[in-house]
Amino acid sequence: MQITTASTAQTVTLPSVGGFSGTVLIPADTEDPGTVLTLTASTVVPTGLQNRARSAMAARRVPFASIYSPLLYLTMNAGAASQLYSQPGYNIDLPTNMSTAGMAFYLSVFDPANSSSNYLIGPATVSGGTVSFQTGSTALTFTSGETYAFELFEIPGTSPTPNPSTSPSNIHEFSIANSPNIMNLTNGPDGNVWFVGQTDKAGPITTVIGSITTSGVVTQYTESGQGGEIITGPDHRLWFTEQSTSIGAATTSGTISIYSAAALDNGVLGVQTFGLTIGPDQNVWVTDSDNNQIIKFSTQGSILGSYPLSGFALGIPGRGAPLGIADGPDGALWIAQDISTSQTTPQIVRLTTAGAITFFTISQRPYQIIAGQDGNLWYSESFGNGIARITPTGTVTEFQASVGAAVYGITSAADGSFWSTELAGNAIDHFSLTGVLLNRYPLPTPNSGPIGVTIGPDGNVWFAEQAGRIGVLTP
Repeated sequence: MQITTASTAQTVTLPSVGGFSGTVLIPADTEDPGTVLTLTASTVVPTGLQNRARSAMAARRVPFASIYSPLLYLTMNAGAASQLYSQPGYNIDLPTNMSTAGMAFYLSVFDPANSSSNYLIGPATVSGGTVSFQTGSTALTFTSGETYAFELFEIPGTSPTPNPSTSPSNIHEFSIANSPNIMNLTNGPDGNVWFVGQTDKAGPITTVIGSITTSGVVTQYTESGQGGEIITGPDHRLWFTEQSTSIGAATTSGTISIYSAAALDNGVLGVQTFGLTIGPDQNVWVTDSDNNQIIKFSTQGSILGSYPLSGFALGIPGRGAPLGIADGPDGALWIAQDISTSQTTPQIVRLTTAGAITFFTISQRPYQIIAGQDGNLWYSESFGNGIARITPTGTVTEFQASVGAAVYGITSAADGSFWSTELAGNAIDHFSLTGVLLNRYPLPTPNSGPIGVTIGPDGNVWFAEQAGRIGVLTP
């Protein structure tokens, strides 16, 4: 069937196949309305795509093997370039003779032509034989003739979810105007929570810096770039990255200064500042995820040095992708290094202030990294569905949250326990200092995209949502 995109969302009926039926919510296409999408449905998944989907699910620790059961294969093909600013929502009616008891339903969403474009959403809500996936915050960008595939599958149960919150009464969400993508937040020097995000995707994307009081009063400032992470500096300014050649610092009254790292461009990929931390030397240390290097800034904004990681010194662009960075308990900088097109093994990197580098190979792709109160480093596993501990000598222990969680944010509370965000699982997790999953709190808004997390000045858990909200959880 064919669907014409519009500037507002629209609900269409799914093609009925194999006893499956239902509806799909096509998000608004405010940039290219009128694009024709061709939607097909089948109960047969091409073998090559099954293998690719299984590999992606294995990376997320979804047990597939004998219990992996594809149920429905939907494809969406665009006749021209277009962008849907969030993922479609589905209400899929299952065959009348199909039992849902003890099963969890997920969607694997991927571009069949691009093996690196694959993510997982779910688990779905199930009621009266209908499996429901609400529209989410992940944008789908089509080129002419490009296809996105949505594969519905089921696995037994969800594991583990001890003492799940049955009521969102301890969670409150605040909408942030003109910022559909909040990335990260930090405890500010003025007693407020400060955040960094991005303006409306329908227009030029710019960075939003702002504060929110514990009662929910929001103040915003805009700047060029595409906001990444934010921290409080020793100069009482809020330092942030723009996922570009620059970083910025804002006073609590909104005066913003921008500092460029364009001089460190290797001439191939550019500079993409992403993670940042205050080092043991009280300077600002920043990850450059394009050039695979670490950049050191003074708090006056001058570049004090750059430290190439593996590959860059050999002239191999994009060899790794450093993301999060932390000041370690041993006086060194610790970096979460993701894979790239030319490096398929994720790593944790230790960098001394003198420039000595040690690499530790890990099994799952990391995102953020923090120092724990136990003298170890802890990092989130964006594909491993949990968090992990690495000792200063490189011993790694992993702790799982839930199947399909995609854990991104991680922070440490005053009692030493850890709070993390499930980007795909749409929940907040609470781990003990030893890695025991103490509780899991599903969020009241479906597919809200929780990503960054911090402990606020009120002692509560504050988290950023890519769907344009900031949440607070009172334990």
